[in-house]
Parts: sequence; structure tokens; C-alpha cells
Amino acid sequence: MRIPHSPLAMSTIALCTFVADASAQSSVTVFGVMDLALRQTHVSGTSSSTTLASGGLAGSRFGVRGAEDLGGGLAASFWLEADVAADTGATVASAFWSRRSTVSLSSADWGELRLGRDYVPIFARQYSFLSPFGPNGVASNGNLFFGPPSLLGSGSGGGVRTDNMLKYVLPPDLGGLYGEVMASMAEGRNENRHRGGVIGYAAGPLMVNAGFGRTDDVAGRDAIRLTTLGAAYDAGWAKFMALAQRGSYGARRQTTVEVGAAVPLAGGSLKASLRRADQSGAGTEANDARQLSLGYVYALSKRSTLYGSFSRIDNQGAQAFGLGGTVPPAGRGVRGLELGINHLF
Repeated sequence: MRIPHSPLAMSTIALCTFVADASAQSSVTVFGVMDLALRQTHVSGTSSSTTLASGGLAGSRFGVRGAEDLGGGLAASFWLEADVAADTGATVASAFWSRRSTVSLSSADWGELRLGRDYVPIFARQYSFLSPFGPNGVASNGNLFFGPPSLLGSGSGGGVRTDNMLKYVLPPDLGGLYGEVMASMAEGRNENRHRGGVIGYAAGPLMVNAGFGRTDDVAGRDAIRLTTLGAAYDAGWAKFMALAQRGSYGARRQTTVEVGAAVPLAGGSLKASLRRADQSGAGTEANDARQLSLGYVYALSKRSTLYGSFSRIDNQGAQAFGLGGTVPPAGRGVRGLELGINHLF
């Protein structure tokens, strides 16, 4: 048989050989979320602001992930995920793969070792799952749990994700026990140095967990310390959730508590939550806040969802918790309403 020697033919043969070899050993998936909402926010005593906002139910994103079976229960994998501002098409961070950039080696018996940029454990295991609304939109639990006022002036960058991290995740089949621990190196940015972990138990309708996180401040002289305790119970007719967090930085303290529920209703889910943040120390005793949130989500299909959310924050003293990108003057209340559509691919 005559073998063609033209550059095009040789390139085609090489590409086909690579694709066949890759498909035999590994899998690669392109995935993402597009989420847009019409949002209105209003600060007490001032005018309203109306915007088209990205990420009301879940953050808009584009990602590529893949895994290779190495045999014997061992696998190697990668995950690249970028933030997308769905209203403009722009990236929303200085680093393109800002949401996640990791490579992993995992074993069914020994767990997973993960390196790169990723969520800190208390965000991944608690903020995202132990709240009816999670960390997105006007009703985000992040408004009181890990927004800038919650970091107590530390300037910490480790409330959600950190770079240069090393994470260990327990194997999945431990009779309901789960958890992960993480450490990240500063590498010239003190506020990126993080130590944290979560340990929990989930079986049947019940889930409980506890976590901690420690992140250096900008100067590298002190750290903000967070301890958390959460639980969820699925009664069938409703799912109930609760999360409590204690934060400390220098002389300042903040205790944040949330209780919430999600009730199946008319083919969708009715959601409600109440959060309260109490600060103390260094003259901040009066700087408290309360957030009430209501919402409804309706699934058009497995991939497309309509949603609506309303939330109100009442600030006390000199507190200035905001929502939906709107930060009020000290002591002022703020409310937000959004109606949106979420599509997975």
C-alpha cells in the first residue's frame, strides 16, 4: 500500500492517531452556565438602579474538564473554568481561568490530591450547599457571610478561592463520612495564604458538617479566622438548612447565622431564608445586620430554569452590607429584586 507523504496527509494521519489514542484512554467535557437576570436594587432614601445582571441563580461560566483512567482505581484529571459576564460577553477577572484551574490524582481507596486554584473548603462544602440561595444573586448568603464587611477589615483574599493550593479530599465511600483539607502558599500575596478544612457526615435525609478557615491579612501580620457549623435535613415536603459562623480578626468579631427552607411547589421550589450578622469588639457592637430573602425557581427542563428572588438587608449602626452590586451608605437598608433565566450546557 502506498503511504501519502504530503504535509496535509501526514498531519491528518497524526491527528486521527492522536484522537483515537486519547479517546481510548481519557474523556474531555466542555461545559458551562449562562445566567442572566433583570435586576433592580434600591437603597433606602435614594433612587433605584435597574441592570441586566449575570449570575443570579448560578455564576455564568465556561469550562473544560477531563479525566484519564490509569487503572487499578487510579485516575488523573484536570479542570479549567472561567468566569463569564453573560450580559457583555467579557471575562470578569484578571485571570482567565479564574473560577478553577486544577490537576488531580485520585484513587477510589485513598481519595484525591488536587493542586492549583480552587474553592476553599468552607465555601465549597458549606456556603454553596447549606443555604436555599447559595452564593449568587441579590439573595446571596455571601452578602453577610463572606462579603467585604464580613472579612472585618482584613483585606483577605481567601474567602472564596485561593491560588497555589494543595487540597486533599477524602474518598467517597466512607459510610457517609466526607471532608477535605487545604493549604495555599502566599507566593508574594499574603492575603492568599489559607489553611482550612471541612469534615461532615451525610446519610439519608441528614447532613451535618463543621469547618474552619484561616487566611492571612494583606500585611501578613495577622489572620482572619473562621469556624463554621452547618446542617441540612430533607423531610420530603421541605428541605431545611442552617449555617452558623464565627469570625475573628484582631479585636473584631462577627457571628453570622442563617436558617432557611426550600419547599417543592407547583413544579418548582419556593425558597426562604433569614440571616443575621452580629459584630463586636473595637467599637463595632452596634454594627449588625439582618437579611430576609424569598424566591422561586421553576425548571423548564433538566437544563433550563426560570427564577425570581427578592432580598432585603437592614443595616444597623455603621454597618454597610450590600447586595446585587449595590453598597449602601453606613446604616442604610437596601433591597433587591431579580427575574432571570439559567441554562446549563
